[in-house]
Amino acid sequence: MKTLVLAASLMAIATTVNAAEAVSSTANGFAFGGDVTAQHNVDKDINTIVLTPEVVYTHGLLETTASADLAIYNGGFAAFEDTVQAWPTVDIKVAYAAQDNVELYLVTGYDFETGSSKDALIGLTWSF
Repeated sequence: MKTLVLAASLMAIATTVNAAEAVSSTANGFAFGGDVTAQHNVDKDINTIVLTPEVVYTHGLLETTASADLAIYNGGFAAFEDTVQAWPTVDIKVAYAAQDNVELYLVTGYDFETGSSKDALIGLTWSF
């Protein structure tokens, strides 16, 4: 019964996020959206739900993304209270579409809780 209630809750949350993403604003290059990831760890028998809101700014071939993971459920809904009380880690990605199948990117982040930044990664993705 717990599994059925959890599955129904996940469907409701995912539907809400998809509806919000469908009507996101793209005025002036901004888009707002997010993802909900629900997982069940079979070995530890723990369910988790993580909400990842995302803001994307696009200017020509340059795209800047900022997102943060918010734990909604981690074996209990108390995890959400912990997330709200703690400062999030914001992940930032700047991507440039050099060609249709080549993307240059810079990825970094900032942890507001510790006041430290993540490693800056510069890379290239070639899709074929």
